Amino acid sequence: TAEHALLLSMMLLRKVQTDLPQRIRDGMLGGFPLPKTLYQLRVTVVGYGAVGSTLCQYLSSLGSNVTVVRRRSWKDCSPVKDAIEGGGTIRTADCLEDLLSTTNLLILACPITSENNHLMNKHRIQMLPRGALLVNVGRGPLVEYDAIREAIESGHIAGFASDVGVGHVSKPSEPWDPHDALTQHPHTIFTPHAGGNCELVIRNMSQIVVDSIERVVTGKPPLNWANAPAGNS
Repeated sequence: TAEHALLLSMMLLRKVQTDLPQRIRDGMLGGFPLPKTLYQLRVTVVGYGAVGSTLCQYLSSLGSNVTVVRRRSWKDCSPVKDAIEGGGTIRTADCLEDLLSTTNLLILACPITSENNHLMNKHRIQMLPRGALLVNVGRGPLVEYDAIREAIESGHIAGFASDVGVGHVSKPSEPWDPHDALTQHPHTIFTPHAGGNCELVIRNMSQIVVDSIERVVTGKPPLNWANAPAGNS
């Protein structure tokens, strides 16, 4: 999923879905407007679990200046890394709203909770600078539909990409409506929750199942319990 977030980010920065195909059709070499790069870009990542922490490493290795924010306190965690290989940085922060005005690329990589439903509403989206990019690989309802559609149509947000749909008042976030106006907008990208769906992941999951079966057959407890009895957690 971290790789997928990186892919969506670079597609927006390079305008892969719009400008580049048109330039090929027009027989151009290079061309304008110039694409943007992750190098020295101010990126804010929301969430520092398995996906968020890996994503921060990827971004910083490409030279991005990353700030990560999460719900829990940072007191017992020290992910701050400055001037690591690649020239990027990773810093922590406690308040998302304090970061939005200087964020070029915002990536949501956190789970949905009762506290962060519509985390990116009209108020917070308007706090981002004009031309910012928004990527969501967390859950669809983190982003409010009306707010992001208005921001995309006005040009305040230059690009929006989501692997998990979007929070709509009457439509399910997944599977997201392929015919919706937001889906059809040239500056949006939607993928079908494919971030963690790759050959390596499926192979590893299959091996876990096989290993668990072998352990049970030989009288050992499985490594991963879905309903562990008392004393076997």
